[in-house]
Amino acid sequence: MEKQRHSEDKVVEIRCPKRKRPQVRDGCSARVHFQWDANKDGFVVYEFVGAQSHDLHSTEHKHLHKSNKCMSDAQRKMVEANRNVGMSLRASYELLADCAGGYQNLTFTKSD
Repeated sequence: MEKQRHSEDKVVEIRCPKRKRPQVRDGCSARVHFQWDANKDGFVVYEFVGAQSHDLHSTEHKHLHKSNKCMSDAQRKMVEANRNVGMSLRASYELLADCAGGYQNLTFTKSD
């Protein structure tokens, strides 16, 4: 964390990012640009290019997308019943994965 002094002798903390994420650029031309429109008192789209030059997701990671994550009521009740008899969440997750034929067949992750 860096500190910077102003003329009023107040100390302002500047937070540095905890980690830098790698950027993957593949020349995709898809983009959307917004512009403030005072007449409409809001933003309007003034440029939209929807053509993608790459896959939006890989099929092996599709089950990890937030929109695909859901736990059925039966699975939730099973985890709760297992917890009531003293089984850990990790053991319940492994049991559900075994019943589904593997972790890749579950529609949720351990942290869900």
